[in-house]
Amino acid sequence: MLRSRHQSTQSTKETPSSSLNVDPATFVVKFDLNRWAQCTPITTYILALCSPQTKTWWVLRKRFSECYAIRQQLVHLPGVTQPVASMIRPMSLLKFPRRKIQGDNDEIKAERAAGLQTFTAALARMRQECMALAMSRVDTDVLEQVDLLYSVLTTFLHVPLLQIQEEVRQVVSTTVAGSRRLCTSRSDDECTNGHVECSICLEDMAGDGRLVQLTCGHTFHKNCVGGWTKCHFTCPLCRTASYDESYLISCTVHAILSDETGTFLARLRRCQATFDHVGQSPGILLDGPRLMERSPVLDSVCSVCLEGLDDSSQHRQLHCGHGFPPACIVKWLSSHKTCPVCRAEGCHGYMGS
Repeated sequence: MLRSRHQSTQSTKETPSSSLNVDPATFVVKFDLNRWAQCTPITTYILALCSPQTKTWWVLRKRFSECYAIRQQLVHLPGVTQPVASMIRPMSLLKFPRRKIQGDNDEIKAERAAGLQTFTAALARMRQECMALAMSRVDTDVLEQVDLLYSVLTTFLHVPLLQIQEEVRQVVSTTVAGSRRLCTSRSDDECTNGHVECSICLEDMAGDGRLVQLTCGHTFHKNCVGGWTKCHFTCPLCRTASYDESYLISCTVHAILSDETGTFLARLRRCQATFDHVGQSPGILLDGPRLMERSPVLDSVCSVCLEGLDDSSQHRQLHCGHGFPPACIVKWLSSHKTCPVCRAEGCHGYMGS
């Protein structure tokens, strides 16, 4: 439980967080044991959460009683700080379906499906706000509460590791990208670091609009060094091991996710320091990141409805690589936890590109 803390007076700043959309909820009814160990029809609500920015999605299954319990827990948290209370307030003001004594009928199920869609979206936004607040300058007592709230929401929403990975990648990319890239806003002397010509094409770099600096500090035309780094992992001048920014970011994401010291949000706050450490650690760079990556789409026909997969941008791809129309895969995952084709476990993946 979150303990009482003093109010924080420091303001927060924005941090990148992908907006999450929640598809309209559906439901399935199966016989199961209730709280009194009686076998009765139990309604489970199925919600698909999608992140347009990270291009990921997953399916969440919840009973109404579970959603009611987490809402009561959050609304009645004692002694929360003002920033945390501000995050919880919008969710607490939402109209939430009432509990009913009588059994579920179609009207009650429809009301709950609509209410839980809105409620789940509010929880997802609150979780993202926890990440934003953790990346800002706030008091330690606030961070402790935010850490706990983030953990509770991540567990309740069954956020898959793939989603967390892509969220971390987005935060790291935005936080540290500027420290490794030289852009047109800098002066010629700054950009060239004393060099007047690119050592690859031997053309003058003064006044060029697009330059890139490798981790060793040497600067080149972007088009020139881009072709070089596809075939080499060293600087053309000093032969120091140099990796492009996307590779360094992937290694940083892996380091944050694999580290077990401190809380997750505390490690995320240190992403700049982690990025710098990774860039100076040959062992980490040579090992490379071990992250989940998007697989090529393996299908041209949906194995659920047997229709052709024409518009790839609308597909939902499971992490195993098989793709489906959104309605088909959500309907399938309402009663299964494996891929319809290969039976790989998992109810998450990438959205169409």
